[in-house]
Amino acid sequence: MLLDKGAYVNAQGGRYGNALQAASKRGHEKVVQTLLDRGADVNAQGEDTTVVQTLLDRGADVNAQGGYYGNALYAALKHDHKKVVQTLLDRGADVNAQGGYYGNALYAALKHDHKKVVQTLLDRGADVNAQGGYYSNVLQMASERSYEKVVQKLLDRGANVNAQGGHYGNALQAASERSYEKVVQKLLDRGANVNAQGGHYGNALQAASERSYEKVVQKLLDRGANVNAQGGHYGNALQAASERSYEKVVQKLLDRGANVNAQGGHYGNALQMASERGHEKVVQTLLDRGANVNAQGGHYGNALQMASERGHEKVVQTLLDRGANVNAQGGHYGNALQMASERGHEKVVQTLLDRGANVNAQGGHYGNALQMASERGHEKVVQALLDRGGTSKRGHEKVVQTLLDRGANVNAQGGYYSNILQMASKRGHEKVVQTLLDQGANVNAQGGYYSNALYTASERGHEKVVQTLLDQGANVNAQGGYYSNALYTASERGHEKVVQTLLDQGANVNAQGGYYSNALYTASERGHEKVVQTLLDRGANVNTQGGHYGNALQAALECGHKKVVQILHNYKQSIDH
Repeated sequence: MLLDKGAYVNAQGGRYGNALQAASKRGHEKVVQTLLDRGADVNAQGEDTTVVQTLLDRGADVNAQGGYYGNALYAALKHDHKKVVQTLLDRGADVNAQGGYYGNALYAALKHDHKKVVQTLLDRGADVNAQGGYYSNVLQMASERSYEKVVQKLLDRGANVNAQGGHYGNALQAASERSYEKVVQKLLDRGANVNAQGGHYGNALQAASERSYEKVVQKLLDRGANVNAQGGHYGNALQAASERSYEKVVQKLLDRGANVNAQGGHYGNALQMASERGHEKVVQTLLDRGANVNAQGGHYGNALQMASERGHEKVVQTLLDRGANVNAQGGHYGNALQMASERGHEKVVQTLLDRGANVNAQGGHYGNALQMASERGHEKVVQALLDRGGTSKRGHEKVVQTLLDRGANVNAQGGYYSNILQMASKRGHEKVVQTLLDQGANVNAQGGYYSNALYTASERGHEKVVQTLLDQGANVNAQGGYYSNALYTASERGHEKVVQTLLDQGANVNAQGGYYSNALYTASERGHEKVVQTLLDRGANVNTQGGHYGNALQAALECGHKKVVQILHNYKQSIDH
């Protein structure tokens, strides 16, 4: 009826794409026949082949490409429609056509565990070495899944046993990672390169070692695997085994000549790996076999740092007993004491100090151990460090008071914020700021990213801290920092009350410097109307040249701040008359 009324037989849209696809999906043969008689396009793209024979008889292209599944053969395989697969192949479907999520029909059939279909595809000439997908090829997939019979069939059909690609690099690595001994044996018997490089684990031996598959490790070694081969996520097989605390595998690798001090991977060497994981027995074994307890490398610098960072007390003690340098520098955190202090591992901190760790050693991101402990608020660690004569920065009130009571240097320099007064000012810790100043902190000390305490407090809009610093003699016009001075940065942030306070204390309203040239310019560009008015009322020069846009008025215009433009324009008119 709809067709008689002029409905377009090939209209596209909806879940099924078009009417012919919808009818085919539901198996409505008479409807399909009617649509075909009315001129339906038999090659319209779709995702199913329910009335395959009818469509093919009317001229549908058996190899048409498109849609989620790529082609009809792939779609039939996905849903395990064996008869449809047979029909499509009998009608000339290209068994090696590329397309769809898995790349080709053989890959899709194996992925969905349709082993009988795999045989059919092979009998029809499927390319056993076709590349594509997560596993790169079907042999690697079958090996990873331990499909022994399929592996045998693929090899008998000419599958390249050493084909490279995919997550595991090759079939042998995939089988080794899963500890499928029979598949590993079969691949080796068919010529798999035991030392082939590639994939996540670098090689088959590293994959087997990471999983602690002793028999597979033994088999690979017996077949000539290079025990010291470098590469992959862990650097080498010994590191992989050490990471998992597989003592027997570690022992086996060492017995076969593994270099106990080999460098590589994220953790640097096997000792660092075992120390980071807290594997006491593996650490002992590695040391007994000659591991260099002070070897440098990796993200954390050395084994002692790694054990200290994780709070592995027994491992720390073992490393120190075996000669680890308690003050060795290196890595992101500088040294072991800083690492333990940052994490708040009190017992490890105490052990390191008892063994001669330098409490004031500089280095790493935070400058020294006490700064790290103070930054994190680890009061007990701070106490332990102070008992050994440390100095610090930071802002928790109780921690700071403790530091000062123990003679901490209130003006100690170092780290991102340069000194503790600047840190406390940035955080807005009023009581701490007052305490520091009462204890002799230099209110005008320069250094760090923010240059000085007043600048820092002004940038953050901490009004009371700003007032306290000024009352204690802070130089209101001190130069430094990205925005040049305190007034400039307060204006840029729109902190009206801070701007007023600074001006009341003598801040130079026309001081030049920094990226934006002056306070009026930056307030205008940012659209801070009240700050702009305040600055003008206090004598800011509206005609001062500088900054990216040339002057304050131009900056406001370019940035679309209409009210600021009006304020500046009115002010210019008033002074011009």
